[in-house]
Amino acid sequence: SQLTEAQVKCLEELGFAWSVRGAGRAPNNKLWRKRFESLKKFKARHGHCKVPQKYSEDPLLGAWVRTQRRDFKNLNEGRASPMTQERMNALDEVGFVWKASKVDVALNEEIWRTRLDELKQFKAREGHCIVPDRYSKNPQLGFWVRTQRQSYKKLRQGKHSWLTPDRVRLLEETGFVWKLEKGRGSVSDKLLKMCFIEMTTM
Repeated sequence: SQLTEAQVKCLEELGFAWSVRGAGRAPNNKLWRKRFESLKKFKARHGHCKVPQKYSEDPLLGAWVRTQRRDFKNLNEGRASPMTQERMNALDEVGFVWKASKVDVALNEEIWRTRLDELKQFKAREGHCIVPDRYSKNPQLGFWVRTQRQSYKKLRQGKHSWLTPDRVRLLEETGFVWKLEKGRGSVSDKLLKMCFIEMTTM
């Protein structure tokens, strides 16, 4: 069966080489740069370049990162590869991890603790832990808070989750809000209600 235009574009964005003879050449530098920019945005948000293979927000990025590691390995083993020195230099500059273990516990824990400290600082300033999803002052924190809620939901459903009981305890001690009500007013409305309740109970 023939590939559709969308399927061809998808494969090219992943760096697919259409012929073995041409595998050593960079197939499409423009598409490569597009994915590279997505990787930089990912790092700006998360603080690292370890994109999950199944990254729901940008599935092509996860696959692209895996392809870069494969191309790098092929190059080192003397096989045909579209990986170039220019691409390696660009990836090195953003802190690309060429060989990622399944779980880098040390890095994951360090980043998690950093975000927790940022959440505590947010609460000290704002008086609550309801960080907006799109928090302009710290986009990584807003995304991290949303991720904790998603991980907690998976944990309660018995699914795989990186949220450990110790992390749940630390978040709850900070006053973390696990579930935001939908359709019952904005976050600002909820905060006003919380303040009103606090004032009436004083």
